[in-house]
Amino acid sequence: MPFLMFIDIRMQGMRDGIELLTEIRRFDKLKYVPAIMISGSEEESDIYDSYEAGANLYIVKTYNNKIFRKAIRQTIEAFSNGKLIVDIYSYCDTNHNSRD
Repeated sequence: MPFLMFIDIRMQGMRDGIELLTEIRRFDKLKYVPAIMISGSEEESDIYDSYEAGANLYIVKTYNNKIFRKAIRQTIEAFSNGKLIVDIYSYCDTNHNSRD
């Protein structure tokens, strides 16, 4: 069983990532596995729909590598401690154009 899922919103030749996550969340064994949506889209509707489908984080593909690694570490730690991180998007939003 995975301990962390990365799902792209638009997967070429496959279904929509939001739809996929909605289906994944129906399985008891996968219901609480942290899901991080990764997308090139900064559309509010994509972000909102991702969280509605059960995403724990939404990261824009032009992310800062240092912030991305920190987000992954904190997500894993939060779930292993029984906590839930809901939103890093607002933090990444101001830094997403630079790369480390």
